[in-house]
Amino acid sequence: MVTFIVSTYALPVWLGLALRSIQAQERSDWQALVIGDACGPETEAVVASLDDSRFRYINLPARIGEQAGPNSAGLAIAKGSHIAFMNHDDVLLPDHLTIALDTMTADRTNFFVGRSAVAWGTREIPGSGTGPDFQWFAPANRQAKDVFLRSHLLFEPCSAWVIDRALAQHVGAWRSSLRGHRASIQEWLMRAWRSGARFSFDAPVSCLRFNRNYQSPGGGAYADSTPPPAWFENCLNQTAESTRQQISEELFSQPRQRDLQLPRPLPEGRLRRALIRIFVNSLTAELYRWTGWDAFEKALTLMGGSKGALGSRLSELRTGFNLARAPTIESVVEQVVAEERTLTNTGKQS
Repeated sequence: MVTFIVSTYALPVWLGLALRSIQAQERSDWQALVIGDACGPETEAVVASLDDSRFRYINLPARIGEQAGPNSAGLAIAKGSHIAFMNHDDVLLPDHLTIALDTMTADRTNFFVGRSAVAWGTREIPGSGTGPDFQWFAPANRQAKDVFLRSHLLFEPCSAWVIDRALAQHVGAWRSSLRGHRASIQEWLMRAWRSGARFSFDAPVSCLRFNRNYQSPGGGAYADSTPPPAWFENCLNQTAESTRQQISEELFSQPRQRDLQLPRPLPEGRLRRALIRIFVNSLTAELYRWTGWDAFEKALTLMGGSKGALGSRLSELRTGFNLARAPTIESVVEQVVAEERTLTNTGKQS
């Protein structure tokens, strides 16, 4: 059984599509915890409209402002043999779970990092109307050590992951972006690597991402109720291979970079970049793996870097929310776990 942990905030029109892409999976042995980041009633209504008992909605008592909160809450109460994180504006192809679980079995691994295709905005597709403008897909030659050496974008979105639950819960809660210099998604991946994750990377594209969060500043994307292009909905009604073929034709029909090798997570400024390169290499990656000492974090701290600066910028850009106003992830997770325990003890949980 796979437990999806779906992190969502104030984007019900896209959430519905993401959840239908879970419903469209070839495999039916899944359940989904939809975790609202202190959402309004319209989010719960979307979940209820699916009329599927495999979906369960939990609304956090206070807003965290980043996926680290809902992901941590869902992880603390998940019961399935595997965990699959899911963003509310991503789409899974119907064979995503099949590819992930078959690959993990064949490779004897416990952490599947699938390949995603990423679109920026829309374009007119002859004969098909408006569709996503795919410009990049995750390369097939990623390595475990890259979780330390490379940009977190190389492994996004987490919707492409499937993880053994024992490993995921051993890694534990996601860290708030305010607590370090790295994005929380990368810091969690790094801890997974230290905890014995055996990664599978090479597989067909099975996850689609539409980078709408960056289309309008100040969180305007979350206030926008524009529905997803019908192209995404069509993906749920055709074979995954047909969609992959369309994406491949889209990518290779235009003169643009493909299969990019993304840059290392370096700060701005030539001096800083030169100094960081000294601390971000294969040797320091292995040092982190065996000791937990992150030379990247230490170097930025010594150079006067402000912890949480990256997370704060991303939050302001994506949602317009000031992370400093949020309660701690730990306190919210404690409340969710306590409520779950009460439901279990009273026999109300299904």
